[in-house]
Amino acid sequence: MTIVAKYFVLSLCFLFINIAAKAQMMLSDSVEIDEIEILENRLQTFGFKSFVFSADSFIQNSSQSIDELLKSRGGLYIKNYGFGGIASLAMRGGNAAQTEVLWNGLRINSPMLGQADLALLPLAVANEIRIMPASSSQAESMGGVAGTISLENRPDWHSQHKMRVGFSSGSFADKNFLASLDFKFNNISSATYFSSSQFNKADIANQYRFSRFKKNIVQQNIYFKQKEHFFEINLLHLSNHTILPAAGVDNETTINLLNNMNLNYKWNFSKAIISFQTGIVQNNYQYKNNFAEINSINKSLSWQNKTHLFFSFTDDLQFIAGMAAEYVSVKSNNYSGEQNQLISSIFTGINWQYKSRLKSYILLKESFLFAIKLPFQPSFGIEFRNLDWLNWFTKFSVSRNFRLPTFNDLFWQPLGNPDLLPESGFSTEMAQLFSNNNFHIEITAYLSKIEQQITWIPSDNGLWKPVNYQQINSKGIENEFTYDWSKAKYQFHFSLLYRFSHSLVLENNEIFFQRFIPKHHFSSNADFGIKKSKLSVNYQFSGKRFIYEENYLLPLHYLTAQFVRSVDFQRFNLNFSFGINNILNYKAEQMPGYPLAPRNFSFSVFLSSHDKY
Repeated sequence: MTIVAKYFVLSLCFLFINIAAKAQMMLSDSVEIDEIEILENRLQTFGFKSFVFSADSFIQNSSQSIDELLKSRGGLYIKNYGFGGIASLAMRGGNAAQTEVLWNGLRINSPMLGQADLALLPLAVANEIRIMPASSSQAESMGGVAGTISLENRPDWHSQHKMRVGFSSGSFADKNFLASLDFKFNNISSATYFSSSQFNKADIANQYRFSRFKKNIVQQNIYFKQKEHFFEINLLHLSNHTILPAAGVDNETTINLLNNMNLNYKWNFSKAIISFQTGIVQNNYQYKNNFAEINSINKSLSWQNKTHLFFSFTDDLQFIAGMAAEYVSVKSNNYSGEQNQLISSIFTGINWQYKSRLKSYILLKESFLFAIKLPFQPSFGIEFRNLDWLNWFTKFSVSRNFRLPTFNDLFWQPLGNPDLLPESGFSTEMAQLFSNNNFHIEITAYLSKIEQQITWIPSDNGLWKPVNYQQINSKGIENEFTYDWSKAKYQFHFSLLYRFSHSLVLENNEIFFQRFIPKHHFSSNADFGIKKSKLSVNYQFSGKRFIYEENYLLPLHYLTAQFVRSVDFQRFNLNFSFGINNILNYKAEQMPGYPLAPRNFSFSVFLSSHDKY
């Protein structure tokens, strides 16, 4: 057995031993609870935002992918490479590899590229999305120096059986089919989801650089609870075949096959909660370019394990500790052979609060690459209630963070650099929050500094190679305003989100703007509802994005509208929706060579049962 294998086995054994030892502490006077929500008992995570989706929002946005929702409702800037192309997140001045994406606690970023393609994931793979900046995600993250997006599924113990089926079609031969089935039987809850999407519009003239694709997704979630015990299984299968736009011919193809399996056990007893998670993320990726005679075949397997302990000394003082281990194996014909990596971490922290006036946390985390110690990661946060009658809060958090080089950075032939150092830095933020029954205002200022930035640059022979030589300094302000009003059969929702990001790159004593990061990004939403009808309007603006020095892309303006009508029957509910995208027919590039799609339309029909059928 190799040293790597021994270390990995010892790490897993320690995780199981930790749970077995805590099991001896179980008391006989434990009480039965309706639902165990371990994730709510984590360290205070100041600064994150949550999106919880109701059945109505699921139906209205059923054909959307995760990236579209984060743009329209989350106000985040997404780097999109055309219709059907890759969509990657640029969060707080960082790049896609510096933003971690979790699915039910499993990291699904590609270990080769370091990023996750959000366009592959439809909204229905999660019923809750959390946006966490770096200073608020240390207990969850293994390298999100810019932040973390967490996609989560929560069981519905209140309804009995639900069935949904829908179809949507749009301009450019865009078609989507969706179906889901939820049922509850005693202490077992199950949720099954299937979707199939295809986009067959050829773009021979290369005017809009559309990608043709066919995508299928199946997800199964099973939950079981018995008194203080809770167990869940999450399964996800995704297959995607995309033909990328090229110069007049279809000569680039990508094939994705993603399989995720997640097992999670949670135990609530006395004043403690223990959770254990193990999961596998398998990703097969193939890229073909017939013109350049490239056929890149890549396979990766990630085995991730976590255990958490949460203990309440008193109602005002809680303790949390945890361990994590992730073993990654990658095979590629672009590497000299199979490559492996073992990352592990331990952390401990406390929550403390004083009445309803003050809350705070401190977290200490240490990580290891094989047996090599990585940068120490402390984080701290505090929340103070300034005025009760105004619901005025002040929040502050600070953390140190790091990101390891990707497998491509280290091992890509011929110029991968195994001597690269991890990116490291710190981030901090301060927020002011005001709210009452109808409105919510949040103003957040942040500062982030990342050293040893990994960047690919051309070498003397013209080939590109990765090096550590850049420093990224990002600062900005995020403003959010929401207003909700309802009376009898009328509902109104309005939101404004503005993000200012000043992200600078320091390179060889020169300073310039971070590539493709807009300095100004704005999003607004207005929803008008009357009885069973609803009209939603969304406007997005992204300022100019620099390519090199004074060379930049023009600002983007994007206006959409959607009308939804619901009709109730005795046992079912029928929903019709009609949407218009890019109403202004604005023409500008999202990324170099990838302009916005022209004005286009979509229509969907969605049939869903009531709670019992």
